Amino acid sequence: MAAYVAIVRELLHEFTEYKVERILREKNTHADYLAKLASDNKIERLGVVPVEHLAEPSIRVIETIATNEQEPSWMDSIIKYITRGELPQERALSRMLQYQAHRCVMMDNVLY
Repeated sequence: MAAYVAIVRELLHEFTEYKVERILREKNTHADYLAKLASDNKIERLGVVPVEHLAEPSIRVIETIATNEQEPSWMDSIIKYITRGELPQERALSRMLQYQAHRCVMMDNVLY
């Protein structure tokens, strides 16, 4: 279910306008039957709701690849300063980094 929510959220950015509206169960019997169908296989056998089995998914699947490589982040210099005391050579950058770092804290190797 969470995968569908993520796909819907991604697709919402492609629309210029949309409206989300809650419909009471009594006024949407098709959705009620679908909810029952999802939790009970007997409905299919009773023929209460027409069921179509798809040979392939009707939605596109987003392929993701996990990598260990991380792109440089604005946080890297702050982390280096907090953990190792490293500062840039330029005085202005060094002061700005120290100012930023004093508003941060490292906990369990995570910058907050």
